[in-house]
Amino acid sequence: MAHKLFIGGLPFSTSSERLREVFAQAGGVESATVVMEQGTGRSRGFGFVEMATARRRTRRSRSSTARTWMAGS
Repeated sequence: MAHKLFIGGLPFSTSSERLREVFAQAGGVESATVVMEQGTGRSRGFGFVEMATARRRTRRSRSSTARTWMAGS
Protein backbone atom coordinates (compact mmCIF):
# COMPACT_ATOMS: atom_id res chain seq x y z
CA MET A 1 0.00 0.00 0.00
CA ALA A 2 1.39 3.40 -1.00
CA HIS A 3 1.80 6.24 1.48
CA LYS A 4 1.11 9.72 0.11
CA LEU A 5 3.30 12.61 1.26
CA PHE A 6 2.49 16.30 0.88
CA ILE A 7 5.61 18.19 -0.22
CA GLY A 8 5.35 21.96 0.28
CA GLY A 9 7.66 24.89 -0.33
CA LEU A 10 8.88 23.65 -3.71
CA PRO A 11 10.60 26.10 -6.04
CA PHE A 12 8.25 27.04 -8.88
CA SER A 13 10.75 25.56 -11.35
CA THR A 14 10.37 22.05 -9.88
CA SER A 15 8.97 19.45 -12.25
CA SER A 16 7.21 16.20 -11.36
CA GLU A 17 10.13 14.33 -12.91
CA ARG A 18 12.66 16.10 -10.68
CA LEU A 19 10.54 15.49 -7.59
CA ARG A 20 10.47 11.78 -8.46
CA GLU A 21 14.25 11.70 -8.98
CA VAL A 22 14.97 13.19 -5.56
CA PHE A 23 12.63 10.91 -3.65
CA ALA A 24 13.66 7.85 -5.68
CA GLN A 25 17.03 8.01 -3.92
CA ALA A 26 15.20 6.46 -0.95
CA GLY A 27 13.58 3.94 -3.35
CA GLY A 28 10.02 2.86 -3.92
CA VAL A 29 8.42 5.97 -5.46
CA GLU A 30 5.09 5.00 -7.01
CA SER A 31 4.18 8.50 -8.20
CA ALA A 32 5.31 12.10 -7.91
CA THR A 33 3.21 15.07 -8.97
CA VAL A 34 3.77 18.82 -8.76
CA VAL A 35 0.39 20.61 -8.62
CA MET A 36 -0.05 23.13 -11.45
CA GLU A 37 -2.45 26.07 -11.86
CA GLN A 38 -5.08 25.22 -14.44
CA GLY A 39 -5.20 28.59 -16.17
CA THR A 40 -1.49 29.34 -16.42
CA GLY A 41 0.17 25.94 -16.21
CA ARG A 42 2.52 27.35 -13.55
CA SER A 43 3.56 25.33 -10.49
CA ARG A 44 1.71 26.13 -7.26
CA GLY A 45 4.82 25.30 -5.21
CA PHE A 46 3.64 22.01 -3.74
CA GLY A 47 3.10 18.43 -4.75
CA PHE A 48 2.58 14.85 -3.65
CA VAL A 49 4.84 11.82 -3.60
CA GLU A 50 3.56 8.29 -3.09
CA MET A 51 6.16 6.04 -1.46
CA ALA A 52 5.87 2.26 -1.49
CA THR A 53 6.39 1.89 2.27
CA ALA A 54 6.05 4.03 5.38
CA ARG A 55 9.65 3.26 6.37
CA ARG A 56 11.04 4.75 3.18
CA ARG A 57 8.63 7.65 3.43
CA THR A 58 9.85 8.55 6.92
CA ARG A 59 13.51 8.22 6.00
CA ARG A 60 13.16 10.54 2.98
CA SER A 61 10.96 13.13 4.70
CA ARG A 62 13.58 13.52 7.46
CA SER A 63 16.50 13.53 5.09
CA SER A 64 18.72 16.58 5.04
CA THR A 65 19.27 15.89 1.33
CA ALA A 66 15.57 16.45 0.60
CA ARG A 67 15.47 19.63 2.71
CA THR A 68 18.61 20.98 1.07
CA TRP A 69 17.32 20.23 -2.42
CA MET A 70 13.95 21.84 -1.77
CA ALA A 71 15.55 24.97 -0.27
CA GLY A 72 18.21 25.35 -2.94
CA SER A 73 16.55 24.45 -6.23
